[in-house]
Amino acid sequence: MQPHQIVRSATTPLRGRDAVERYLERLNVASPVAERRISDWRGDAAAGLSLSALPLPSEGSGEENVLAECRLGFGMQLRTRQRAAARQGHVVGLLLAGSMTVCTERDEFTVSAGEGVILEPAMVDTSRLQAGTNLVEFSLAAPLMRRLFTDWAPALHGEVPRFVPRVPAVLARKLGLLAAQIAASLQSGEPAHTSAGVGPRLARRWLEMTALTLLTEQPLLNPSTKPRPAPCGRPAPGSVRRAIEFIHAHADSDIGLGDIAAAACTSARSLLRHFKLHLATTPMACLRTVRLERARRDIQAGNGDTVRDIAWRWGFENPSKFSRAYRSHFGELPGRRQLAR
Repeated sequence: MQPHQIVRSATTPLRGRDAVERYLERLNVASPVAERRISDWRGDAAAGLSLSALPLPSEGSGEENVLAECRLGFGMQLRTRQRAAARQGHVVGLLLAGSMTVCTERDEFTVSAGEGVILEPAMVDTSRLQAGTNLVEFSLAAPLMRRLFTDWAPALHGEVPRFVPRVPAVLARKLGLLAAQIAASLQSGEPAHTSAGVGPRLARRWLEMTALTLLTEQPLLNPSTKPRPAPCGRPAPGSVRRAIEFIHAHADSDIGLGDIAAAACTSARSLLRHFKLHLATTPMACLRTVRLERARRDIQAGNGDTVRDIAWRWGFENPSKFSRAYRSHFGELPGRRQLAR
């Protein structure tokens, strides 16, 4: 694929390592969610960065958003700054070329050209972009996601959706088409699309449509949500459903992959393959997420138990690791009470 297939605003490519490093230094200050640095410079004098950014006008919410597309002639690493990331909503990335590796405390996975990601920055430790990567990126604000999620799943009122982070190719194509449509409309130059009133409404409707597409097609990790249609386009087998039901029913027990596979009436190897294929995660990662959600529920209930006791109840024997996992998942510490109490 050629660069700038979606966002076509004119830019001057940055050439040479010095120019790119100066730009990344400015970007790290302007956008402190992550620290960006060059991890692999090819040594080619033509290597550099090409970036196009299309502002998405708002309707007085004060939240700035852009639809950006970049082409990297070098490898880049992004290390999350947790304090700034905790205030962010979801970030969607669509790979037109190259690859991206995402590392969290629970998992590491690589996304290839044609696929995408939906991430909560606070849950990510580092991301690595391969030289030659062409990436389209935009944000979905937490208030928007919380409002739409409440309408979509009233029983989870006030929660933010927790998505399986890897977006399969079929859904990534849909999101790419939606992004191309809003980019074409806002860059058309037609007064009807760029006026003060219509532009913000177009941007808002596009963000809502994109968020709803994700809610209806991307698997969720929130408790009490049903398994979604498979990313591969085929329904998930009964073994996946039985495994998820067993995980929710026995999250407070000492269970492992073998127990989950036995309850699902399949082998551990088959269950791992089906979870990866249909949910882009693993049974143990799903169990960990359910336990974190249950621990958070108990902490917020304020029934007198210490955070340490609650962590132990849900299978987290090391208070420090629990605190890190909790902050990575929810973007905040477990509570003001001391874990060592």
